[in-house]
Amino acid sequence: MKYVDGSVGSQYWPKLFGTYEVELDELWPELDRAEFDRVVDVGAAEGYYAVGCARRWPEARVIAFETEEEGRRLLAGMAGLNGVADRIEIHGRADVSVLREAFGRNSNGSGTRVLCIMDIEGGERELCDPALIPALGTAHLLVETHEFAVPGINDLLKNRFARTHDALAFRPRGRTLKDFEGRVPGWLRLALGRNLIHVVDEWRTPNCGWLYFAPRPPQ
Repeated sequence: MKYVDGSVGSQYWPKLFGTYEVELDELWPELDRAEFDRVVDVGAAEGYYAVGCARRWPEARVIAFETEEEGRRLLAGMAGLNGVADRIEIHGRADVSVLREAFGRNSNGSGTRVLCIMDIEGGERELCDPALIPALGTAHLLVETHEFAVPGINDLLKNRFARTHDALAFRPRGRTLKDFEGRVPGWLRLALGRNLIHVVDEWRTPNCGWLYFAPRPPQ
């Protein structure tokens, strides 16, 4: 993926080296089997996931929400660099009503397969709620949770989706040099040694993590 010259709200170098949120690597092969035709990315920043998903699933339409003007500018630029601008809609702040509309746009009939990615620094308490957005009840969801901002958010979300989804939790972990094998040229790993880990540290706030909700097949 061709990248722009900046990032919004997260570290830049891990994205260039391919180690950003490497904790989720094992999840992507499972998501590939779903063959999504729509991705709703809430908190899209400069487009790491929005553009990445558009490239990963060439038939998918991506609807991206980002509050920062600079993030939207970079996202538009990166979509153009990667030849997917015609399949990515870029919007500002998301609320319940606009997300209902985003999930409701159905170009492929009732069987539309939707992935929702959400990273909004605690806003998941308000927006990640199938009682307010019923389409979440059948979507695949990948949510970054922020216990430091919303104590108890992990249990709250698990309870909201307990009847419709299976939940899988991912916790942040420190990087090791093994994480860079096959991602960073050998000469650079050799030159930087263990300093490479510090170069690409994501500086994550404690008490963050991810929840993936996989919808159960209809009975």
